[in-house]
Amino acid sequence: MIDLIQKRRKILAFTGVSALILGLILLLLPPDISPSLQGGAGMEYRIHAVFQDKEEQQLAEASLIQTASDTLERSVSGSLMPSSNQEDLWLLQLRVGSDEKVNYAEFQQLSYTLINSFPGWTFQTSAGISQSRGAAVRSTTNCLLCLVVLLGIAALYLLLRCRRLQSLPAAAAGLLGILFSLLGMTAFSSLTGMVLDFSTILAALALTVFAVYDITAIFAAMEQHPAETPEGWANALRTAQAERARSLIVNTLMVCVMLMSVTIGAYHSDMSALTAFSFPLTAGLVFALYAGLVLVPLLWHEFRFGRERQEESKS
Repeated sequence: MIDLIQKRRKILAFTGVSALILGLILLLLPPDISPSLQGGAGMEYRIHAVFQDKEEQQLAEASLIQTASDTLERSVSGSLMPSSNQEDLWLLQLRVGSDEKVNYAEFQQLSYTLINSFPGWTFQTSAGISQSRGAAVRSTTNCLLCLVVLLGIAALYLLLRCRRLQSLPAAAAGLLGILFSLLGMTAFSSLTGMVLDFSTILAALALTVFAVYDITAIFAAMEQHPAETPEGWANALRTAQAERARSLIVNTLMVCVMLMSVTIGAYHSDMSALTAFSFPLTAGLVFALYAGLVLVPLLWHEFRFGRERQEESKS
């Protein structure tokens, strides 16, 4: 094993820069948020059509969006993307502003207009949602409140579980590691163009649980080698990482393989809700592994002994 204690300042600096980059990704490439979370209306159609090239597909996309705007008499955004592995199957996603709704009669009229405006294509309704902004905000607030409560429970668990390691540094380091994992998962979703919806929030809840498991595994191994001095605890940290690294990596790899299998199956079946859960969670588990195995133990060591080491170096 690499002696991470000796390289802790470089590792923590690298992690800080990484967190900054992830934050910039979210600022520069903000994620696409589902109408179920921010309000508005969203509609999806599966279209069987053949396009000769990319330019023809882009012209068709613009024509479909313009037809939807004219029919609904309001601003509509959208995209036309390939669906699964069939060359002639496309997914049309249409979106109306967060302050507007689309009733059932308007939705029927839109479907009728699209079918008659493009007679050579076959349209099939895939999904549709219309949510007022107030209802969406309430639902989103409740979901985020669940996440905050779970983070609080995780911090409390670490406070009670890690008394031998001094509870406060352990809980603070663990909470920062969980937040880093959630930041990485969200930035990955934004970078890959995933739509954030309730499935993504469920993925965040699941990731929090996985991160707590990884963190606790390292802390529990450290408690098996109690020490009295900073150097003694540094050796306990090295031993814990050496003992648990293989099992944590293998466990994470197995779960990621299973989640990727689910993602591939959901993608080919056009099950967007399941894809929005499994795909971000797969990336989040990688961040959680790094946090549990490397970041959190080093943060704990820095929080507990950093000041003592500074005083020793000054003296």
